Amino acid sequence: MPWEENLKLKPAQAIPTPSFMQKAQEGVQKVVDGVKSMKMPWDEVLKEKPRPSLPMASQGDVRKAEPTTLSSFLAKMEGVESGGNPEAKNPESTATGLHQFTAGTWKETVAAMGKDYSLADRKDPKKSREVAEFFTNQNVKAAKSDLGRAPSELDLYVYHFLGKGAAGGFLKAPRDEPATDYVSSAVALKNKAVFYKGSKPRTVGEVLDKFGRKF
Repeated sequence: MPWEENLKLKPAQAIPTPSFMQKAQEGVQKVVDGVKSMKMPWDEVLKEKPRPSLPMASQGDVRKAEPTTLSSFLAKMEGVESGGNPEAKNPESTATGLHQFTAGTWKETVAAMGKDYSLADRKDPKKSREVAEFFTNQNVKAAKSDLGRAPSELDLYVYHFLGKGAAGGFLKAPRDEPATDYVSSAVALKNKAVFYKGSKPRTVGEVLDKFGRKF
């Protein structure tokens, strides 16, 4: 009968062999591996960026007058003021010794320390350094009050050179103004090489630059 052909069982379809399936899986895995290895645009954004290194504190800044920093400043100042010679004497003033203390500044500082050091003791390196340390620490306090910030070595040298009465005003003065307008005539005349270039007064900026080159 016609329908008998339709009722005949059709042969079962061939089942893929394991080797075919294995090859298919390997192909899929290759695609997955390829996607994983691709660099996507957001990959660079998500990478952890290296932390910038923080700047080191300047060793030349006497911010807290710590012993090591203060010692460094004083050693440098000795070289600038006297060339390390405890017998040094300024022929144009009373400045004497390693740190070139004038007679007046030495007496005032020694009295504040409660010491009985004589003017001749300015040539004693140990006593001169002791007084210089006390004097510099006092200048640190004055500079912070005058300038509203921690002083640099240059600031402290100006305080040492001019004294607390004039240093703050000098450091805050316009750099293009004559330096002689901000110090006493006696100080200017006793330090002509600092405040004058020939017969012409140096500007505040020129004096500070001159000091700065020493440090």
